[in-house]
Amino acid sequence: MNENRIPEVYDNNISDARIWSMLGNGDIRALKTLFHRHKDYLYQYSLKLSGQHALAEDCVHELFFRIWDGKENLSEVTSVKSYLWISIRRDVIRAVNSGKKEILTDNISTLIPGFHFSPEEIIIHSERKSASRTRLVKALNQLPARQREAIFLKYFHGMSYDEMEQIMSVNYQTARNYISDGVRTLKMYMDEQADSLSPYTVMIS
Repeated sequence: MNENRIPEVYDNNISDARIWSMLGNGDIRALKTLFHRHKDYLYQYSLKLSGQHALAEDCVHELFFRIWDGKENLSEVTSVKSYLWISIRRDVIRAVNSGKKEILTDNISTLIPGFHFSPEEIIIHSERKSASRTRLVKALNQLPARQREAIFLKYFHGMSYDEMEQIMSVNYQTARNYISDGVRTLKMYMDEQADSLSPYTVMIS
């Protein structure tokens, strides 16, 4: 084994911002680093938006291919993570709706076909674990699609309201309203387990 072999990706001590800058200089290791850091989360989000495994996977790969092809013209971004999530969201929605004659930019955020949760994604910290999980999954999937998406971003991936504002193409207050309205509905549905929903008992498993 060659101990001097150069790793294919950079370690996690190098920030995304630095990696982005290196990518702009044509560093293939920078591209691979970003891909390995973000691909799983982007795929999960793409799958939620589309409900199609193959499409979700294709969109993730195509996003990074496009970034590499345009590396010489990459612009500075405030947050690489937000940029990737914003881009993949738009790509997936356009792909899902590619058969439609017209997709208006202002309305693209409403063209989400699904966004459903499954019991395997939910961990409930309560004595009646299985029953609680089933009830919560049912409650989540009865929420409006935009509230489901907001809850997925905030509670499954720790997005701030500022990040949600950019990713979902809504204003800050609307992002907050999606969360507050969604959690309030869930508490009403869960009734006797309302206390366990603070600070919310949903997390990625």
